[in-house]
Amino acid sequence: MEKFADELPEFLRRPYPHRPKPRVPSELEISRVANILVRAHGNRAVQEATMHLGAMIAQRNSEGEAAWRRVMEVIQQLFAKEARGGVN
Repeated sequence: MEKFADELPEFLRRPYPHRPKPRVPSELEISRVANILVRAHGNRAVQEATMHLGAMIAQRNSEGEAAWRRVMEVIQQLFAKEARGGVN
């Protein structure tokens, strides 16, 4: 993940106390993050997203939680499309 950390939009990086409350990401941003995780982690992309989701849940960050849940959905859609022989 560290290799691609700079590509992640600021709102999806692990939050720190000094950062402002994250905004709601666009579908384009969600798709971009999902693709970055798939490129970086392949079949482990869902597990990586789950790790970020857990961090958001632990911090009671509902916006971040919703964003990472959506990233996970898009990753699963990418894998399903690939399994059907589609192009990513």
